[in-house]
Order: sequence, then structure tokens, then C-alpha cells
Amino acid sequence: MRANRPSSVEELEEMVRRMISQPLLEGELDESDLTLRDLDRTRRAFVDVLRGVHHPRIRYPEPPPAIPATTEGEDASE
Repeated sequence: MRANRPSSVEELEEMVRRMISQPLLEGELDESDLTLRDLDRTRRAFVDVLRGVHHPRIRYPEPPPAIPATTEGEDASE
């Protein structure tokens, strides 16, 4: 997920769906007691967690430049 950096929730869901479908189609889950409903629940749980990890961040504004301090009695124009 980190390497592919999904740009939308739909893309994230599709990536998770492929990751779950591949072992299923290759027969790697044939001897497990998992149902298609279990796999769908697993997919939804992964998507929920990954959405929290891959949510867009708010861009904060740059802080204003610092104003040089003057000491008392000094003229700022010097």
C-alpha cells in the first residue's frame, strides 16, 4: 500500500480486493473454513484501517517571517 500510494478510496478498495482475491483464486484458501462473507468482512476491515492511514493531510500555512527585534534606545532605521 505504501509503495503504490492509492490516490482515492476506490483505488485503495480495489488494491485490497485484489490482495484477497489472488490467494482465493489460486486455491490457497481451499482448506480453510473462511467463507466469502468472512473474506468480505476482512476486506472491509482492511479498507477502514488503511483509509485512516492514507487520509490526505491538511497543508498548514507557512509561518510569517520573523521580524528582527530592536533593543530599547536603538533606532530601527540604523
